[in-house]
Amino acid sequence: MSFSSVSHSLRRGRRVAWLLVCTLAAFVLTGACSGKEERFSPIPESDSGGLPGWDGSFPDVPVRDAEPSCPKAAKPYGTDPDFGESLPDILLLDCDGNTITVDEMRCESKLTLVSIGAGWCEPCQQEALVMEDLYNRYSSRGLNVVQFMYADAEGFLPGPEFCRTWRDSFTLSYPVYVDPQSNTLQFLSLGVTPVNMLLDKQGKVVWFAPGVLPEDFESILLGLM
Repeated sequence: MSFSSVSHSLRRGRRVAWLLVCTLAAFVLTGACSGKEERFSPIPESDSGGLPGWDGSFPDVPVRDAEPSCPKAAKPYGTDPDFGESLPDILLLDCDGNTITVDEMRCESKLTLVSIGAGWCEPCQQEALVMEDLYNRYSSRGLNVVQFMYADAEGFLPGPEFCRTWRDSFTLSYPVYVDPQSNTLQFLSLGVTPVNMLLDKQGKVVWFAPGVLPEDFESILLGLM
């Protein structure tokens, strides 16, 4: 199925996301964007990029076999560190339109900071700069930093063009990925954007928090490294 066909079907029946109520505070506070009204619109075809090998279905948790050098994260899947939950192997697109999975991006680093955000979320914009600083200071010590974007600035499903715009606007050196299947939305059940988590090398969630990174995040990070 072509992405334009998916876009057409989305136009008829799949509008998901938010009418924003954003409160932007200083980054050190736990600011976030929240919303309750469904608002997602179909992605413009020009920015769809396409998903090679994708059959057009929307499984809740698309999982594929990991490379032998990168074991698949163990079940149960979720984001609660107290229950030993792991992030599933979600399929994403990079800014060049290439597919990548969570397993591929986290197995080479001691810890991976994952931020799930959207282009319309002002706290996500502030956080992008802080994440860049963390990446520059701690990547040599085993920290990987990635950002998953589930919507563009207009609330549409994102594609590679938006990915590049977001990355270049903030001069980000850490990887940015887009989620054209909206699979990361399952981790936003609290209606808060952004959502942040730390994964260990095995994909286990060792820390999770809705909203922007807290004031004491660096201490939390150092305690886990």
